[in-house]
Amino acid sequence: MTDAQKDVQLKNYFTTGKLSWNPRFHNPDLIKWLHRIKLPTMLIWGENDNIFPPVYGEAYQAAIAGSELRIIPECGHLPHQEKLDDFLAGVDAITSKN
Repeated sequence: MTDAQKDVQLKNYFTTGKLSWNPRFHNPDLIKWLHRIKLPTMLIWGENDNIFPPVYGEAYQAAIAGSELRIIPECGHLPHQEKLDDFLAGVDAITSKN
């Protein structure tokens, strides 16, 4: 990776840590940030995600005004790998609205 790519990767790690906190992605302050999202938001979730069950996606959807939640059937924690076509359909749906 280039130095610029390494910088982006490091910033992504810090942002994930800041937003997800500890332990196990529990950040009691996250709710105060989610409602501030004003961009079109598509949450894509695996129906059989055993790490973060769909109830997490439902909570995020409730907190982000105007967001959409797509739950992909027969899919676990990695929709972008397990069900790429369904994942891309969700991405296309949100990008075509802009």
